Amino acid sequence: MTRKDYVAFAQIVKELNEFRYDNVMVVAAAKMARLFAQDNDRFDAERFFDACGINAEHAATADRNMWGR
Repeated sequence: MTRKDYVAFAQIVKELNEFRYDNVMVVAAAKMARLFAQDNDRFDAERFFDACGINAEHAATADRNMWGR
């Protein structure tokens, strides 16, 4: 995937957040970030969460709770 793809996904999450901000969106963004990081070693999850309008610490907590880490 390219930066353009990551930006497009972040925009989708951000738009959905404006409609419905809750843990579902945070978990979805955390899952996307995990997948994108596996795809690209240079992927910046904090930058992605910022573009999504999601607090990076909240996303990290959701990710840890989801994966048990």
